[in-house]
Amino acid sequence: MENNRLDIQEVYQSLVDTHEHPGDIRLAHVLFENSRRQNISDDARVFILGVTANSKTDICSGPQAFRRAFGSLVTFGGAERIYDMGDVICGDKAGCVSIAAQVRELCQKFPDALILVVGESQSHVRAEVEGVILGYPDASIGVCHLDPYLDGGWELQGESWHSPFQELWEIYGDRIGYHLGFGAQAPFVNQELLTYLTSKRFKPVYLSKMYTVAEQEQLFHQELDVLFSTTDHVCVNMDLSVLRGTSVPTVSTPMPVGLMPEAVLPVLTRFAQNPFFRTLGFYGVPQTDQKHDGAALLSALMAYHVCKSRVISKYVPKKGNTE
Repeated sequence: MENNRLDIQEVYQSLVDTHEHPGDIRLAHVLFENSRRQNISDDARVFILGVTANSKTDICSGPQAFRRAFGSLVTFGGAERIYDMGDVICGDKAGCVSIAAQVRELCQKFPDALILVVGESQSHVRAEVEGVILGYPDASIGVCHLDPYLDGGWELQGESWHSPFQELWEIYGDRIGYHLGFGAQAPFVNQELLTYLTSKRFKPVYLSKMYTVAEQEQLFHQELDVLFSTTDHVCVNMDLSVLRGTSVPTVSTPMPVGLMPEAVLPVLTRFAQNPFFRTLGFYGVPQTDQKHDGAALLSALMAYHVCKSRVISKYVPKKGNTE
């Protein structure tokens, strides 16, 4: 695969060398060995793909901070089926094209695998979804987007609304079968925009601080029933700022209210165990030179949970079966 790829071996090798308890095998050991292989095994289940606008020598990027946190976690059975594909440097439109091409190629070569995308900015979400659309040309694609402000990023130009997702809708038409958005802030104040989004099969759901963890989780599952039953493959994107600020204070724009990780985790598990779950994007992982960054660690823990569920899951439901 041709792309701008960071040398990930150095990160994992440093974790292996500094590990104080050799008896506990860390994910860094497995990922380091996999990074040295010439070929990817046919039974690969999870791919990690970093997205950054930084230079190849910047070890403080969000994806690298994620790798340090993820690689430090204890390994588990089946972890050898996880491969790190390095980083795509995305500082311009050409970089976004590279992301879409990388995701498309992985979808075509490994159609049953999950692609875990880790980025610093939400500006890369469109490229991730576009890659899945191109990778499964005859399928209906569902999108689940978790963002603190679901009406953010939209601009009224003339008489039309514009955003990265609007461009996807215009280019690919009915290929996006259902677009589900979970938000943490106040509902839409612009009814004209809401009407437009609804016409594009976009369903906004706000999970405010008024809901308990159990109520948030119940609302999640009710909407996921529709998402799974009406589409063939699903992409999930999470802006880490959607989580409650007390849980992840190191993101660029921490929210005083937000979704609770304990409500999100069971939902991610449900996604992971569904064979039609194609991409999981963590966005808003900040650049850091800290050994232990809160946002990177939390995204790594969620990814760990998802990867473990995906790798060891033996249940393959029929299409439309979400239980």
